[in-house]
Amino acid sequence: MSRNQGASLFYRKERDTWIVQYYTNEDKRSKKSFKEKQEAEIFLEEFMLKKDNKKIVRNNGITLRTIIISNSDKKFGLGIISEGQLMRINKTIK
Repeated sequence: MSRNQGASLFYRKERDTWIVQYYTNEDKRSKKSFKEKQEAEIFLEEFMLKKDNKKIVRNNGITLRTIIISNSDKKFGLGIISEGQLMRINKTIK
């Protein structure tokens, strides 16, 4: 993986985990492991949004509110946050 690609997602059979390998803004390679593929995909998506946030927001017209709603809905669907937390997030960003 080159540093220009930013990040990758792969499965490691021997550890039964999903790995997200990514480069930070300081060109430091890091890895984060997850038991569930969906959790790894959410982390990867959030990482890529944070890494190039200015380009994504400017070029695609995605608002911060849209990103927060999307991420909180995904986390609720995976059971990472409760319904009460989801309602609190939605009330806060209105």
